[in-house]
Amino acid sequence: MSNAGSYQSRRSNGGKIERRPSAAHDGSRCWHASHQALEAGNMVASLDIDPIHHLPPIVPSESPSMKRWILALGCLLLVFSSQLVAEETPPPSPVKLEPGAVIELVFPDLPETLASMSNDSKEPARLTAILPEDYTPEKKFPLFIYLLGGGGGRGNQGDLGMGRGVIGNKGYICAVMPLFKKKLDITEPARGLMVSMDDFEVISKSYRTMLTKLDEVVPNITSQGSVLGGHSNGAHTTGVLIAGQDDFIFERFDSFYLHEGGLTLLFANVLQKQSMKKPRFLVMIGGKGPFLPFGALLERMVARGGFQFTFVAMEGYGHEQPPEYLAQIGQWARGEPLTLPPKEPAEAKPDEAKPDEAKPDEPKPDTAQPADAKPADGVK
Repeated sequence: MSNAGSYQSRRSNGGKIERRPSAAHDGSRCWHASHQALEAGNMVASLDIDPIHHLPPIVPSESPSMKRWILALGCLLLVFSSQLVAEETPPPSPVKLEPGAVIELVFPDLPETLASMSNDSKEPARLTAILPEDYTPEKKFPLFIYLLGGGGGRGNQGDLGMGRGVIGNKGYICAVMPLFKKKLDITEPARGLMVSMDDFEVISKSYRTMLTKLDEVVPNITSQGSVLGGHSNGAHTTGVLIAGQDDFIFERFDSFYLHEGGLTLLFANVLQKQSMKKPRFLVMIGGKGPFLPFGALLERMVARGGFQFTFVAMEGYGHEQPPEYLAQIGQWARGEPLTLPPKEPAEAKPDEAKPDEAKPDEPKPDTAQPADAKPADGVK
C-alpha cells in the first residue's frame, strides 16, 4: 500500500502495517530527525492502521505510539515557531559622547555591592560618569572619582552630585562607583560596613572591570591628572587600594585623596614603597576629630621621605563634609592654591552685653574713689 509517494508501507509478520517515509520524501526535516532518533533507539513500533480512514486509533498517552506522535508534533511546532521569532535584537547604539552626557554602565556579573548587602536590595553594580561641559573627543580628559561614605551608594546618577560639586563641570570627567566588601558581618563595629584590607581582592577586581569598561566607552580618558578618593568609608576603600599597592589603580590615577578615612592604612609599611613617591596625596582630617594625632604622625613620617603629601586639618569640624573644605579638594585636584573663604565675624546675641558695658536700663556702677576717700576698715 502506498500513500501518495510520501510513505512506503509494508506488512510485518504480525499482520500490522508499518509506515516509513520514502527516500523521495521532502517533507519536514524535523519529522526525519525525530524518526531517525527513534530508529536509533530501537523504538520503532508498528502503528495500528484503521482500514477505512487510514488513521491511527486512539491510544493511551503512555503508549509508545502516542509518545512518538507527541514528539513529532513538538518538533513541528518548534519549526513553525522559529519562523515567527522576530529578528535578533540589534546591539545598543554607541553612547553619544557630547558635553554633559551621562554614561551609566551596569555590571550584573560583578559581586554584590556593599549598599546591596546592607539593604537586602539586589541591584547590580553600576558606574555612572558625566562628561564635562567643555568635552570634545579630540582632547584628553582626566577622571575624578568621589567614593561616598557609609554603604557607598548605588553608583547611579543620583550619587554623582557630591563629586560634581567638588570638581566642577569643566575639565574633568566625573564618575561614581559603589563600594564592595568580601562579606558583611553586622556584629562588627559600624554594623560591619567598614572596609578593611580583607576586602582588597573584591575591590581591586571590581574596580578594574568597571574602569576598563569606562575606558572602552570613553577612549579619551587620560591617567595624567586623574584623581581617586572619597570620604569616610570611601576613603577607607581608597586606602585599601593604596596599601595593597594595586598596580592597575596606580597606573590609572596619579592623585589620591583621603577625607576623614583611610589614614591608618598608610601605616602598614606602605610608605617604604618607591611607588608611593610618584603620586600626589591629600589627607584631610577633622580638626577636632580622633584622626588628628594620626595625621600629625604621618606628616612627620613623610616629611623626610620625598613624598608629595598635603595635610589639611578642618578647623572646628570632625567627621563632616564642610562645603569650604570640599572646595579645597577640588582646588588641590586642579593644582590650585588651597584657599578658604574669609570667616564672617560672629554676631553677639541680643541678650549678651560686654562685661564693661551696662545694660541700658541699669546705671553703670561707679567704682572710682575720690582722692580723699578713707580706706575701709582693715585695708591699709
